[in-house]
Amino acid sequence: MKIFSAFVIASALFLAGCGKSNKVEAPEGKQAYIVEEIIPAASYLYVRGINDGKEVWMAVSKMDLVVGDTLFFAQAMEMKNFKSPTIDKEFASIFFISDPVKGSQSSSGMGSGMGGGMMGSGQPHPSIQTEGKADVKIEKPAGGFSIGEIYSGKANLSGKTVKVKGKVVKVNVSIMDRNWVHIQDGTEADGKFDLLITTAQEAAVGDVIEAEGTLILDKDFGSGYKYDVLVQDAKLTKAN
Repeated sequence: MKIFSAFVIASALFLAGCGKSNKVEAPEGKQAYIVEEIIPAASYLYVRGINDGKEVWMAVSKMDLVVGDTLFFAQAMEMKNFKSPTIDKEFASIFFISDPVKGSQSSSGMGSGMGGGMMGSGQPHPSIQTEGKADVKIEKPAGGFSIGEIYSGKANLSGKTVKVKGKVVKVNVSIMDRNWVHIQDGTEADGKFDLLITTAQEAAVGDVIEAEGTLILDKDFGSGYKYDVLVQDAKLTKAN
């Protein structure tokens, strides 16, 4: 999936002015949009926001939000040509926001404003970033598999319940009604060392967890986002 920092989102959405002068300053490392439209849908709100002529559709978990509020966020996952069956609407581009905060809650202790919606080089949300292979060495769980073994034996394990243990290196929360957790254990196969787990439970970057769920191959979530291998609907247990 495509994960974007606030700076990249702002750059990608730099469009010609659409006749509106709405402009809001954002804390360093954050993107900010004034809420112009809200469409409720099951556990989500679809929100159209604008800042200084730049318009974007966002999806956030249900929260206390009204037109005129300012919504801040640091990281998002873009989905292109995404259709919501709940409201029967297709979005050419929509950003699923994992850390939405209303302006009144975000302005204190967040650093100086960076006007116009174009963000500076502040650090992104620390729980949603990782680069490359982590320096870890974690033993596989009793009765389970290493990440290398899962990748090398994926054909035989497809559709079966697997147990795996690893260190959380990346998390995206509340996107498409699930949390997306990436783990590594130091093993690999064919250059693959990062394993995606989807779960209803929470985990934080740095946690060492055991996950038990169904191994799925070639999972297509739509909008062009596909995974060769993932552990779906996993139950998580924090390990020592």
